[in-house]
Amino acid sequence: MRVPEWEDYLKKVVSFVKFKYDRNDIYFELLGHMEDRLEDYLSEGMEQEEAEALVLENMGDAEEVGRELNKEHKPLLGWIWRISRWVLILTILVNVPFVLNMGLGVLYSVGDVLLNDREYQGSEAVYTIPVNDGWKYYDYHVTIQEVTYYEDETMVVYYTVWSNPFSRSIKWTYSLAGFGRVFDENGNDYPGGGGLSAGVVSIGDLRLDGFPEDAQQLIFRYGQEEGEVFTVDLSAREEVSP
Repeated sequence: MRVPEWEDYLKKVVSFVKFKYDRNDIYFELLGHMEDRLEDYLSEGMEQEEAEALVLENMGDAEEVGRELNKEHKPLLGWIWRISRWVLILTILVNVPFVLNMGLGVLYSVGDVLLNDREYQGSEAVYTIPVNDGWKYYDYHVTIQEVTYYEDETMVVYYTVWSNPFSRSIKWTYSLAGFGRVFDENGNDYPGGGGLSAGVVSIGDLRLDGFPEDAQQLIFRYGQEEGEVFTVDLSAREEVSP
């Protein structure tokens, strides 16, 4: 969920944390807390905008919260932990690269099988576009495997997500249905739904209803900055034979 006022608040909070490597953890930990509160308010019958504003109000002053968090996140301890983690990672990469590569290969192979099992059954496919490319968002690597357009005007994006197993960042679910926004080349916004499997390599599908068949671009805005976008060229489509 993207709430601009929340983003501004959280960015201000983490700006007071001197150990910058903890800022990502703090940002998403606070965001998760805010989203939980929002769900509580909505379940009580409160309107969306009113609930979002109340959540923000109850979080307290951004500077005060940030300074208190800075006291808990000491740079010295943070660097000791970070250097220790780097040493561990280096040791593993030096001694067992074959095992690591083989493990990732198995995970991606399993991912391909699961991806095929998640194929949309709503109607017949019109065209499909292999992509096999994507982006990195914090510790998460997102790969768009392919996009397929169906006769019922549904665009389905099949993708995988995997995170760095050595990172100490807070683990949260990075689903395209819950993060980011999707546009066509004319700037039209398409909210989507879909599912995501659990695991080191997660398999997901994002379903965009009412997406125009003649659209030339599928644009993902995946980060907090306006320039963080990934574009799929839909003109390279492969028509599906009946």
